[in-house]
Amino acid sequence: GGEVPLRLGGRAFGRAGAWEYGGFLAATDGVAYRDGSGWSEPEAQYSVARLRRGLLGNSSIGLLGAAKHGGSADNGVLDVDGALRGPDWQLAYQVARSWRERANGGTAASAGFKLTRERLTLAAKGRAIGSDFDVDGVGFVPWRGLSDLTILGGPRWYFPTGRLSEVEVYAGGNVTHEKVDAYTDRALLVGVSLSARPMAGGELTLQHGRS
Repeated sequence: GGEVPLRLGGRAFGRAGAWEYGGFLAATDGVAYRDGSGWSEPEAQYSVARLRRGLLGNSSIGLLGAAKHGGSADNGVLDVDGALRGPDWQLAYQVARSWRERANGGTAASAGFKLTRERLTLAAKGRAIGSDFDVDGVGFVPWRGLSDLTILGGPRWYFPTGRLSEVEVYAGGNVTHEKVDAYTDRALLVGVSLSARPMAGGELTLQHGRS
């Protein structure tokens, strides 16, 4: 490999009212591969823009766009992400849509929820990535055509003094489906998590399932 010549580049970031913003622009020259294959990396232009703001007190929302123009096709992604938070719960989310010139776009989404109370913890997370979600020009996603869901819950003990600060015992399940093998994996999970002061901890998880 070798360096791709950078013709120009620039970035800007700051705040406008309640919004935080950032952006990046770059243009590169074309360069031939050094392996003798005759292939080359064409000149291209890259752009990234990001907006984020707080809302509803302790929650947030963000927008992201990234694109590459050059070579045989344009490629990019648009993203909405953020988190909704309450006194003892949080829901984080992300939804993205990719596009490529002369091809169908794809969609990907993920979300995670956690409820933490004095004696109870509940958590769930999931994602679904379409097989057409193509961001190869601006990033890398190895899990196309995959969807999964994990749900866990169990008792929690918090100790305000002493070396041991928190113990969580949880149980739950996971399902994962991959389009490439047209099969759904299923698993049962049991585990324990320990937290100690000042900054230490550990976790043990046992898993049993079919794949």
